[in-house]
Amino acid sequence: MAGSTGNGNQTSGGASNPDGSASGGAAGAGQGSGGTSGGVPADPCPALVLETEQFIAGASSDEVRWRDAECKPRSAALVRVGGGYVRRVTYDFGGSPRVITGTGAAGHRGWGYTVNHYGQTATIGQDLPGRFGAVFIGKHHTIYEYESTPRIAGHDVPVTQHWFFATGRTNPVLATTYDMTDIPAGALVADIRTHYGDLAWDGDGSDAVISGVGWGDRRKFRTTSAPLTANSSWDYTELNTVPYVHAWATETDAEMGAVQTETYAQHDAGGYWFYDNWGKTSDDQSWVDGQSTVMTPDWNWTYQINQYELCFYDPSCLDMPTRSHRLAWGTNYGALGGLSDAGTGRADQYVTYGDQDLAVGHPYQSYSVFMVLGQFSETPTEAQVSEVEAIQQTTLEPSVGELVTELPGGVGRTDSVPLTLPGFDPRYATFNLRAAGGLVELSIDTELLENPVFVVQGIEQPSVVTLNGQSLAEDAGYFASPDPDRGQVWLTIRAALRGTNTLIIQ
Repeated sequence: MAGSTGNGNQTSGGASNPDGSASGGAAGAGQGSGGTSGGVPADPCPALVLETEQFIAGASSDEVRWRDAECKPRSAALVRVGGGYVRRVTYDFGGSPRVITGTGAAGHRGWGYTVNHYGQTATIGQDLPGRFGAVFIGKHHTIYEYESTPRIAGHDVPVTQHWFFATGRTNPVLATTYDMTDIPAGALVADIRTHYGDLAWDGDGSDAVISGVGWGDRRKFRTTSAPLTANSSWDYTELNTVPYVHAWATETDAEMGAVQTETYAQHDAGGYWFYDNWGKTSDDQSWVDGQSTVMTPDWNWTYQINQYELCFYDPSCLDMPTRSHRLAWGTNYGALGGLSDAGTGRADQYVTYGDQDLAVGHPYQSYSVFMVLGQFSETPTEAQVSEVEAIQQTTLEPSVGELVTELPGGVGRTDSVPLTLPGFDPRYATFNLRAAGGLVELSIDTELLENPVFVVQGIEQPSVVTLNGQSLAEDAGYFASPDPDRGQVWLTIRAALRGTNTLIIQ
């Protein structure tokens, strides 16, 4: 359970104390040699740091500072409030920090909070009272928790969110759970726009015109003309498996995206009625009633991005671009709470995007996304999608130890559910194993895994880590965060794994 963290102290490493504060030491990084990857560099990276009770961009915040996949510095300022969000993010851009702050447009001061539509209105969870703070602070890994209770469709719905940061991982994970165990199935009939917000993702002061947007459901949608307007051309033909959404600005070489940690078959995402255009382009599209623009109307986009800041209904401004940096999510109604008239006789179900399948929206709704910020020229959202796709094709075969096959169904939950991919925890996008006699020996066959994160039960502080027979140095070839409260270690292997690899941890 979250709590206010620290007294303006800097913390790095070690397990969290009951009040959410922590202590520990410094750390570094290196690279292993799995499969076809290269050798081990000598230069370490600094440890992850949590700086508590800071005043950042006008908000009381706890700031996480970590190093990305290239050992470059990043930071995220997390607002100290139950209905929390990231207020400011920084990352290296050409040797200098690109500073990204919540724009405040229409009152949206950051990114990551809850928004849900029901009936003719919506509930916004930004700045709601509640609990907050780090629930785990390790040398190279940390989990920061928010707890709030938005009132949705006349019901109080407890929400838990976890931000997970790891040395060597560029994109942090935001995990969300809605708990409806005390609410009857079919009583809410709400959609999900969470993670919601508006960040100046091209850098404070840039305010660039948005060049394009894209998303993924069962197909990949992408605008094909710039700048983005209600009359942008588009392509919706390429097949897709991993839900995502992104927007970009070529003028400032910037992009923001969100990528789910699972496929749409494992967890539904996207909503509404644009699926009639799967396999089509703007040239041969199916138009909806009243449509007068090349882009489908704002209410029919599969995810919420910045469509409500475009001009769709005034003929004098249909070709006007936007500078709105809004980015959110989307589902059909019933994803939160189920749908009483889904026609199945089960009020806990709802119809997924495409009107072809059913999914369960009650008594919990849990899912996770990567928050992606980077240079458009480096295609960061597409790269994260490719990594999630690669995880689906990765095979883990332990010869010593075993894969974890059941875990809680989401953050803030205690119910145990079978993992769709044995050993893979979609809450944090980690590979979870159980050691035997303090030892794990694991074969990893993969197309590409960059700096994968493992959670190993039964080992708290590894003394030996080898990859393909090569010994990795602590804080150089791997990043370890002992977690004695849970009898495990969080472990990032700093390597680009390809092909077949052998990992030994003891």
